[in-house]
Amino acid sequence: GTGPNPSADFNYTAGCEGQVMSFEDRSTVNGGGSIDSWDYDFGDANSSTNQNPDHTYASVGNYNVQLIVGVDGCKDTISKQVSMGVSPVADFDFSNVCDGEDVNLVSTSTITSGTINKWYWDLSGSSVYVEGNNNASHGFSGAGEYLVGLVVESDNGCTDTLSETVTIYPEPVV
Repeated sequence: GTGPNPSADFNYTAGCEGQVMSFEDRSTVNGGGSIDSWDYDFGDANSSTNQNPDHTYASVGNYNVQLIVGVDGCKDTISKQVSMGVSPVADFDFSNVCDGEDVNLVSTSTITSGTINKWYWDLSGSSVYVEGNNNASHGFSGAGEYLVGLVVESDNGCTDTLSETVTIYPEPVV
């Protein structure tokens, strides 16, 4: 007779520098039975026998991940290349201004590999989001301190966030 015939497969979440990558078993069995062994090789001298393991890579790059599944001694193998992306570093410059003047925000964000292609500005008190522009200008209503956030996203989908406090000074009395 014919025994169980496993077919190895897995999905994974794309990873960014310093983040956990999750692997999800998607293997199937033809001919009855259920998978009783999983053996992941993450391509960086680390491995796991969990069905749905998490793994953090020490450095960016491409890794060849192999999964071997078994059913009653019958095995199947699949390999996929996974990519651990470079994360950008969010940063921006601004000058504090007097009430009634616009604050000019200039992204000085950096990335060591790839490109930053999205900038999301969160301008407190107005919830204005500006996508796709590395500069923003905004007039805040009234003197005080306002929290400004910037989220940058790279072409590989990795993000970083920075928040700074902008001070709006009262208009000088003449």
